[in-house]
Amino acid sequence: MRKHFFTFLFVLISINLFAQANKATLLKSWPISITPLSIWDSDISASAGAEYRFHPSFAIRTAADYIYGDYNAESRKTSGIRLRQELRYYIAGNKLINSRAKAWPYISVALGNKWVNTKFSEWRYIYENNNYYQRWQSFHSHNREWYLMGRTGMQTAFGKQKRFLFDFSIGLGLSNNKISFSFPDGDDMRAEVTGNNDYVEASGNRYNGRFRAFNIEACFGYRLLK
Repeated sequence: MRKHFFTFLFVLISINLFAQANKATLLKSWPISITPLSIWDSDISASAGAEYRFHPSFAIRTAADYIYGDYNAESRKTSGIRLRQELRYYIAGNKLINSRAKAWPYISVALGNKWVNTKFSEWRYIYENNNYYQRWQSFHSHNREWYLMGRTGMQTAFGKQKRFLFDFSIGLGLSNNKISFSFPDGDDMRAEVTGNNDYVEASGNRYNGRFRAFNIEACFGYRLLK
């Protein structure tokens, strides 16, 4: 009887030590992730990021985006970078991180800055000498933006030791744009450009002011363990 008791006690201690070891590796892991396509208002981007799970329920994440285009109809070319930081709270993280669960829901707060230049090319109507004609012109906008966003998402872990992950999230918040322009031939087209209300719902990289910020992101990643 005593032999069986000590055997049972040994099994319990072994399970507990294994759980503690598993908890330590997950907490001190660094999930490295990439996003081939991320939609941010009128921009599209690719990004790379890293997360640190310093607590069963809390993590910090930082990422850098390369912005390379948008979905508006006009001819344009966009390029720039976005830097962002995020504080995550994993719902029921203390229960889920060491359980068999492979899906971890979370909410978070994100803060970031964007520096992007856009080249707009469009037909411009010109009235001169009692005649109207069109001229194909290009101008540049320079957007310096910061944003604050609330996010909700789900991180799914799979594979041996939950090393691989898929992360899907949606964010909504506010952005503040500060725009400057470079116009051709010294023309001042600011009133014409900013008077176009077709794109006022999105930042469009051409309007000063405060706007709603919206983001959908899907990340694929690999968890670095000790």
